[in-house]
Formats: sequence, C-alpha cells, structure tokens
Amino acid sequence: MDSPTITPLDILADAAASFAKEQTAIRIFDAYDQFLTMMNDGEICKHLGGLKAREAQSDRKFAEVRKFSDEFQQGLTSLFLDDDVKLGELTRRYGIF
Repeated sequence: MDSPTITPLDILADAAASFAKEQTAIRIFDAYDQFLTMMNDGEICKHLGGLKAREAQSDRKFAEVRKFSDEFQQGLTSLFLDDDVKLGELTRRYGIF
C-alpha cells in the first residue's frame, strides 16, 4: 500500500500550525495565495514573461508579484527564526551554515 504523498506545502502548513504565531501563519499563506492567484492569471504571466531585466524594476505588475514574494519570505523568516525559540535555535544550528 502506497503511503500518501506529503508535499512541501503540507510540511510548511504543519510547521506553521506547530510553531508559528497566528499572524505569521496568516502572512505566509495570504502571500502564497496572492502570488498563486497572480501566477494563474494568463495575462499577468504573459506580461511578466515578456519583461526584460532592465524593465522589471519599474514595472507595476512585477512590483506587485515581488511584494507577495517578499511577504512570503518575511513570514518564513519569522516562522523559522523568531516565533518559536527552540525552532529558531535548531534553524540557526542546523539550517544556516
């Protein structure tokens, strides 16, 4: 019998449920949801796919996607380093070189 597949998102949800402050979990999953919503919009993907690197810094759509990406990263930083003392210690010891 095959065991169920556990996705990275499942692992993240379990970590958030176990160690994150409520506002951190909300921050992570709201940012993730907003990012996916934008990436599922064909027009936005087409627009972003056609951007040249020099255009990205001044592009409104790129800035919006980047905002959600930054929020997600800040949420992960809070989860793994700040919200739970023990998890923060383990992350610093084994996750950061």
